[in-house]
Amino acid sequence: DIAADDLSLEIDVESSIVGPIRVPLECELVAVRRSIVDGLERLAGAAAYARTGTDGESAGPITVIESTILGPVHARRMPYASEAIFTGVVRVERTQEGCVRFSYVPPGSTTPRRYHCQPDLVLDDDTLTPIQRARIEARLRPSFTSVHFHDPGYTQLGHHCPPELREGAESGAEMGVWSSLRNPQRETNLRIRLAEYLPFGLEPVLIHVT
Repeated sequence: DIAADDLSLEIDVESSIVGPIRVPLECELVAVRRSIVDGLERLAGAAAYARTGTDGESAGPITVIESTILGPVHARRMPYASEAIFTGVVRVERTQEGCVRFSYVPPGSTTPRRYHCQPDLVLDDDTLTPIQRARIEARLRPSFTSVHFHDPGYTQLGHHCPPELREGAESGAEMGVWSSLRNPQRETNLRIRLAEYLPFGLEPVLIHVT
């Protein structure tokens, strides 16, 4: 929590794991890069990012890059978000400015214009019926090995996570905080090398570790 008299403060969260961020409405900017903001294991109704005081009030502007936000986000503005995973509903008041790209944004969210985001990208089909849309929304949700901080697989995308999220970043890597690891590309390269050099008659099995 940031005191209400720190009005000129800018917060930069870089390669970190933090709990819910609550700032005064007048805070200049909160920038989250390659980090985890965990608002899940808190009091009911708490947001991962919101204004101090009433949970229903929105905070100042926030940018999110290659990060995973566990919990809802309430913000006045979102100038930029890219390769991010938001697990809770995102509510941005000023949607006429800013951009959200190559990210997962839960249905029902209100954000600036979105580009190559999920599940929007798959749902952009006028021939889909309401039932089909509901099924797509239910399938295209991030699943994690664990959402508990003490587990080694914390915020790691699970094996059953949809490929649209595991390979949904601009680079073809996964969305979220582990995007920089380029796991899909590393796995593809490994499979190519195994196919080239593995003795005839053997089949490789990849065992993922946390």
